[in-house]
Amino acid sequence: MRTLAFVLALTAASPAFAQNALVNDQLNTASISSDSVTAVHELRGNLQASSLAGGNTIGVEVAGNVSLNNTQRFFGNATATNNVSVGHLTGTGVVLTTAFSNNAEVEAASACCLSVNNRQIANIDPTAVSNVRINYAADDVQVSTSAFSNSLTVNGSGRSNMSVNSVQMNGAATRAISNVSIGSISGDLSTRASAIGNSVTLNNIPRN
Repeated sequence: MRTLAFVLALTAASPAFAQNALVNDQLNTASISSDSVTAVHELRGNLQASSLAGGNTIGVEVAGNVSLNNTQRFFGNATATNNVSVGHLTGTGVVLTTAFSNNAEVEAASACCLSVNNRQIANIDPTAVSNVRINYAADDVQVSTSAFSNSLTVNGSGRSNMSVNSVQMNGAATRAISNVSIGSISGDLSTRASAIGNSVTLNNIPRN
């Protein structure tokens, strides 16, 4: 089970700039799992294998004058596993594995005024595991493994009035495990494993 919410708010221009109020409350107590297995003897082309397990997520695109009150609580396991085995790979290889508890993204490029109140709580473990084995790769190979508990991203316009209040609480063990074995590679190899408890990213914040 994955709880997903997407909200689009558009406010018509008016002298008063009436505010639209958005409220999101998500609670997930179930375990979430995604298991991907890819096995190929010879691949004459590009490889892309992804596995994603997420608890609560909301994506909001806003314009005008908007307030968002977001509450996300996750008390289940989120586990994403990606097993890839290739004998001969002619093209590029991309392996993406992601597990998370709570995620909120706000796009406010057209907002004149934005107020965000964010509260995220995670208490059981997100785990991402990538197991990649390639005998020969003729081109570039990229393996990315990420796990996070609570994440908030707000992309502003650089011009709007913005207020962000965020509280994030993480009591979960967050794990990202990447096992990569390549016999021979002619291109570049990039591997990354990241585990993050709480994260807030604010882009294009207005200057006073």
